[in-house]
Amino acid sequence: MKKRGFTVVELVLVAFMTTVLVMALSTSFSAAASTMRRASDLDKRLERGRSTENRLTTLLQGAYVSTDIADTLTYFVASNTSGSAQAPDTLVFTTTSAPVDMAAMDDTDNDWQTKNELYGPQGGLTEVSLSLTPVGADATAQGLYIRTQTPADGDRTQGGYESLLLDKVTQIQFEFWNGTDWSTTWDTTTGTRRIPALVRITYTVDGEATSRMLTVRLDQSDVTTANPVQQL
Repeated sequence: MKKRGFTVVELVLVAFMTTVLVMALSTSFSAAASTMRRASDLDKRLERGRSTENRLTTLLQGAYVSTDIADTLTYFVASNTSGSAQAPDTLVFTTTSAPVDMAAMDDTDNDWQTKNELYGPQGGLTEVSLSLTPVGADATAQGLYIRTQTPADGDRTQGGYESLLLDKVTQIQFEFWNGTDWSTTWDTTTGTRRIPALVRITYTVDGEATSRMLTVRLDQSDVTTANPVQQL
């Protein structure tokens, strides 16, 4: 008995179904790859955010201002770069908790003077500036900039090393717990030489619908509900 072969119609139908299946699989793989890329990008953004907040927490926890009114080398000053009465978007302060450069720690080949020239002074008071407006003219990327100078020299407007701490930050504001409520003003150069109990940072990253918030306790603050700041 002669076996029946495939007809042209059947072959065309099989070819069509195979094509549809391949296209469906290709689309599925493409969608899966796209989802994985988005998840990877999100993980990277979240990790950068965590790293940034960890660094900010460390620096703010060590914020320090001397009670000596004649001291011009320690300060805690919030301001708005536009000069308006809006919530401050710039914070400059001195801290005792800036990390030591590990390269300087690991360098056993050079003496203290040479390491000081190579890596800059290590330890002591450091001036920290946080702002969306960089001091350096060549810093054009959008984001939160950090400027550090060790030791602090009393000029809080410039000096030290500046870098982009977190890119794509479009808005930021600083608030300060004075023992009674949240304040949007703080300047130890013209008012009290006390630092707030807490600093609350609210910032917005481009492409994110919800603002992020970080609240940090300042370890060297003496401000409490029983001992609030009466006047800034």
